[in-house]
Amino acid sequence: MEFIRRFNVLVDYKKKQLYLQPNPNYQPPKKTFYISKGFKARNMNENHILIINMEVNGLAEKSGLKVGDQILSINNIEAGKGDNCEVVRLFGEIDGKSTQNEVTVKRDNEILKFKL
Repeated sequence: MEFIRRFNVLVDYKKKQLYLQPNPNYQPPKKTFYISKGFKARNMNENHILIINMEVNGLAEKSGLKVGDQILSINNIEAGKGDNCEVVRLFGEIDGKSTQNEVTVKRDNEILKFKL
């Protein structure tokens, strides 16, 4: 999908050909905390954020996180505190280079903590 965003697709109907033109408005996606740690998460409700995708052999997987884990907090920033969009933004801005980020998740009614 990222490849398609980089280009504008031009269609020549007479010659029945497609052309790709670089998109001058293309902005590469920001590398968020989630991406740098190898997972994707979605805001499911006001109490938690759900891990929906995991990069094979990524830092999150190696740490023990699993798809379906409910993120309750990262570095003591609770998912259930404040505006959902603001919490997701705060989580995304956490330093992904640090290996001391503490992620608290709920898995099968058990609370677990991981260092990423």
